[in-house]
Amino acid sequence: MTEEFEFSQDFVKPQAHRRQLLRTLVADSVTTSRQIVPGGGIEQLALITLPITHIIYNADNVRIRDKVLTEFEIENTDTEKFDQHFYSKRENFETQKFIHSVLSELAHATDADIYTRLKQTQVQRDPILIDTDGVIVDGNRRMSSIRELYTENPADFPEFNEIECVVIPRADRQNNKEFEHQIHFADTLQLEYTWLNKALEAQRLEAERKDRDEIRRQLQLSSLTAVDKLLITAKGMQRYNKVKAGFDPEHINNNYVDLGQYGNEQSFIEIGKVMDRDIPASDKKQQTLLQSVIHFVVQNDRKAIGGRAFNMNQANRAHKLFDWYKRAIGVENTSRANQKLRDFGTSVVFDDLRGTIQEMNRKRLQDERQQTEDEQQSQTKSKIEDALDALETINVNSGTTRKTHLRNIKRNLDKIDKETKRVREDIGSQEENLS
Repeated sequence: MTEEFEFSQDFVKPQAHRRQLLRTLVADSVTTSRQIVPGGGIEQLALITLPITHIIYNADNVRIRDKVLTEFEIENTDTEKFDQHFYSKRENFETQKFIHSVLSELAHATDADIYTRLKQTQVQRDPILIDTDGVIVDGNRRMSSIRELYTENPADFPEFNEIECVVIPRADRQNNKEFEHQIHFADTLQLEYTWLNKALEAQRLEAERKDRDEIRRQLQLSSLTAVDKLLITAKGMQRYNKVKAGFDPEHINNNYVDLGQYGNEQSFIEIGKVMDRDIPASDKKQQTLLQSVIHFVVQNDRKAIGGRAFNMNQANRAHKLFDWYKRAIGVENTSRANQKLRDFGTSVVFDDLRGTIQEMNRKRLQDERQQTEDEQQSQTKSKIEDALDALETINVNSGTTRKTHLRNIKRNLDKIDKETKRVREDIGSQEENLS
C-alpha cells in the first residue's frame, strides 16, 4: 500500500445500499459478458458499470487466507473460529481495511505487479466479477490498485471512478467459492495460486467433509493423486506447526505466512507422509519430531548441516531417523533414547539442536558411504566371478587357435596379473585398519 493512500469509510457502503443499486443496474443492463462458470461452461452474465464505492472485498478469498489465519492465529481447519473472528465481520470497516492492506501487498509483488500495470495503462482492461451484494469474486487485487490510484490522483485516473463489473445472478458464499475455484484453479491465464493456497483450500474442503473426488472437482485438479499430495502437505504443515512450539522460543501459533515460505513444501510433504503411514503412534511421534527439528535447523541456519543438505526427501527411510539419533547421542537403550528425545523436543537452545542434527547427519553419511561401499563390493564380487567363469572357458588348441587370439588372451592375463598385484598390495598395507 502506498504511503499516500488511506482507506476510506466511503469504500464500505451499507449492504442494503449496494444491493439496491445493483438490482437497478442489472435490471436496466442491455450488455452481457462471456463468463466461465462452475463446471467449465460459458454463460452470458450482466455487464454493468458500478461506482468505486459500491464494491467490497471478499473476506473468503483463497489468496488471503494464510494472512488472515496468521493475523488471528486461527488453525486452518477451525472453520467456526474463522467465521466468528473474521468472516462474520466482513462488512466492518476495519475488516475491509485489513483485507485491502493484504491485497495491496499482493498487487505490488514483483511476480504480479498489478499496480504498476494499471498505473501505466490507466484503463481497466478486464471487468471485476461480483455477486449481487457487490462482493468481489474475482479481481480483488485489481480493485485495491484501482482504489489507490484513483484516490491518490483522480485527475490522472478519471475512468477508475466507475468500475466495469460482471454480475453473478445471486449472492451465495458457496457459489462464490465455486466461481473462484473455477477461475483460479483451472488452466487459465490468471496468476496461479501458491502451493500454500492450494493446500489450505484442499484441507478446508476436507474439514467440511468433502470427499476426495469432490475436492478434485472443486479445485479443478487432474487426479486424486494431486488431491492426496495437497492434503498430505497440509497435514505435514499442521503437524510441524504444533511440534515447533516445543523447541522454538519465538514460535507464533498458526503462522501460515512463514509456513508458506519457499523451501518448506517438500519438508511438509515428508512429514505428512509419515503421518499417513500405518505405523504406531509412538513411531509417528519420533519421526515427525526429528524431521521437524531437522527442517527447523536447516531453515534457520542453512550452513548448520555440513556437507550436502540433510536429505528430507526420505519418507521410505524415515524409520532410520531414530536410529541415527540414538547413535548421535551415544545411547543404545531405546527407552533411554526416547526419554532423551522428549527432552530434545523441548530444547530451545538452537546450538544444541544444531549440534545433534549435525551429528545425525554424520551418521547418515557414514551409512550412505557404507551402503555405497557394500554395493560396490557386491558388484566387484559378481564381476570377479564372471571373470573366473570366463577364464575357465578359455580353450587353447594349437590346431585351431589363431596367434592373434593368443596374443590378446596373454595381454589381458598380464593386465589381470597387474591389477591383482595392486589389490593385494592395497589389502596388505591397510589390513590392520580394515574393519
